[in-house]
Amino acid sequence: LEVGTFTGFSALAFYEGTRSTNAEIVTMDVRGEVLQFTRKMFQDVGADDRIMVMEGPAAVSLKNVGGEFDLIFLDADKHNYQTYLDLILTRRLLSPNGIIVVDNVFARGFTMGNEFNTTTEKIRRPFWEANGETLRKLNKSFIDDPRIDTLILPLFDGVTQLKWKKDYLKNSENSAE
Repeated sequence: LEVGTFTGFSALAFYEGTRSTNAEIVTMDVRGEVLQFTRKMFQDVGADDRIMVMEGPAAVSLKNVGGEFDLIFLDADKHNYQTYLDLILTRRLLSPNGIIVVDNVFARGFTMGNEFNTTTEKIRRPFWEANGETLRKLNKSFIDDPRIDTLILPLFDGVTQLKWKKDYLKNSENSAE
């Protein structure tokens, strides 16, 4: 499951990486014009047999998608990552042994503080400063969330891996009975 299709690059990478398993890839985005281009590109390269595109706000799409996913990739509007994560976990879209990968958690260095990025162009700076504040809070929420284990990796613009805590699913099922 990919939240944030944009040009479809990641969905195509997942497609290629799952050729031997024929895994279905579900990707979602709100951008209609870009998605038209992306859908055509999926068709042109023959990847539309296993890539399903959901168009609309991700918070709505996450309420409508079914099943469990072994890999969930968050790479969408950063200010809604917490909403998306809560929907994914509450709806149990992540399989018991699955991993959530959250992209851009360093926000060009702004999660550490505005002074940690002196090179972002002036016109883009307010956007990334706001994302930095949002992602700083999000990274803390990952660590404080009793449902998940967190690994923040200093790769590229920061990548976080999340998975269910070892006994969380079993304990939550027992408490529901």
